[in-house]
Amino acid sequence: QHLQHLRPEVDPKKPATPAGSPVVAPPGARLQGQDVQAANPYASFSSTNPVLLVRPMFEQAWCPVLSTFSLLLEDTPDPRAVSLCLEGFTYAIRVACVSRMPVERATFVTSLSKFCQVESVRAMQAKNIESVRTLINV
Repeated sequence: QHLQHLRPEVDPKKPATPAGSPVVAPPGARLQGQDVQAANPYASFSSTNPVLLVRPMFEQAWCPVLSTFSLLLEDTPDPRAVSLCLEGFTYAIRVACVSRMPVERATFVTSLSKFCQVESVRAMQAKNIESVRTLINV
């Protein structure tokens, strides 16, 4: 009733659709022709290679990602955070390999190998042993 007072052409029993909005078929009804494209804006799409989409993003983000993982792995005693950082290293190395980015791949591998501290005199911690495991798995 309130809507009829504001806009008398609005029928409260019929849902209004804004101009240019997709056509929605009632349950059980079948759309044909242009109505299919209007009802589903994703009906026609083009596919692409995911590497082409990920590579530019990784080119921009790999330095901050590396520094974040490195700082967290170096400073945190939390085993969950260490596990997430090592998982991040693993995925970053995979993305760099698939994207054919040898400099970034080598940087992540080198950084991960430094956390193994095999040549260091300092006492080995659990996170160093996990770093060795991750490096072997990569």
